[in-house]
Amino acid sequence: MTVIVYQSLNSNSSSTHGIKASNSQNFTALTHDHYSGQNLSAFSLIQPTLPTGSPYTPVYGPPSKLELAPQGYMAKGSHTDQQFLSMVEGKARQMHQTLIRFSEKCDLMVFGELDNTHSDWSSLQFHAGPFLSSTFGQAKRACQCFSLHSENSNVSIIASDTSWVAVKCIDIIVLFVHVPNSIAGSPDALLIYYNDIKNEVTNAKGGGTIDLVMGDTNQKSAGVTPAALTKATGSTFIDAHAEKKINPFDTYNQSFFGTNSKGTEKYDVAVYNSQRMKAPEVVYLSQFSPNDEGSVNAITDHMGVAVKI
Repeated sequence: MTVIVYQSLNSNSSSTHGIKASNSQNFTALTHDHYSGQNLSAFSLIQPTLPTGSPYTPVYGPPSKLELAPQGYMAKGSHTDQQFLSMVEGKARQMHQTLIRFSEKCDLMVFGELDNTHSDWSSLQFHAGPFLSSTFGQAKRACQCFSLHSENSNVSIIASDTSWVAVKCIDIIVLFVHVPNSIAGSPDALLIYYNDIKNEVTNAKGGGTIDLVMGDTNQKSAGVTPAALTKATGSTFIDAHAEKKINPFDTYNQSFFGTNSKGTEKYDVAVYNSQRMKAPEVVYLSQFSPNDEGSVNAITDHMGVAVKI
């Protein structure tokens, strides 16, 4: 059994990859204010954690049901970089404990739009798991980074470029993407994009056939990514979460129709090669993390997505 999770932050295009590039960005603040404005009670299920222990250690006990902090809580300048770092670290801890309850400990945790080689983020490895690598191709913008965390020795990077990284996790080749909007909106460009990636992954040392694609696709409708991958690779790719409603595993009695800031667009997905593997179990994780005031707040505009294979 293999457990993989992808969680994107909302970062800007700065060539400096520190916390400032991710702290309370516009869409993060919009996400928080949108949901907080709906007066949703008991929004998040916050699991007990041991902040100084290994994030992989199960911490037993019931979750706490916490409400959202008030509107304006994530406005730009409301929190120091250190405070925002603490929120992201808390989110990583929450994901580990949530995944333990979903299945078992996480084999690979990937953060999109985050560069753990920057000294600002160095402590994240103690909460997300040992840091393997950050990749960001040639453009080197903060929003194009991926940070990989795992304590599993059977995880290795196969190939990467701007907007994607291919990883072998145990015996599964998984492609993580952050598809540029300029490509996501063009069927022809998207076909070329995935075809080029397929060729690189196939021909790379240790490479082969792509089994799974995860990440922020910026797709215009739910079927775009499976269709493009199927056409580009010659294998049949299927959305692992075909339901219209999304019920994040770490929220209480909440449903959405998308993974973005207003829960309307399904950008963040897991799409699997049905000729290579059985349908994985999928859970979505909310954009929210606990804070020091006893409530929760958005740290990004993206839901996370986790699979059990």
